[in-house]
Amino acid sequence: MQSFYKDTGIQPYLYITDTINGSHSVTPEEATAYSEELYDELFTDEAHFLVVFHEYDGLYTVGYTIGSQAKSVL
Repeated sequence: MQSFYKDTGIQPYLYITDTINGSHSVTPEEATAYSEELYDELFTDEAHFLVVFHEYDGLYTVGYTIGSQAKSVL
């Protein structure tokens, strides 16, 4: 995370959870939709990179959202 920030100037944020919307079984599309909702709750700007890491019972799913300002860098 520190290397990513150092290399890009974009503040990454890792959100780790075992449930999304009350479910332990999550698709990548659901994880991404959740990250989009969460982004608006966590940040007031568009300069972050949010990664949602969902893990339950040895299985994992990842979703992410990139703020519009951060997209121009990535």
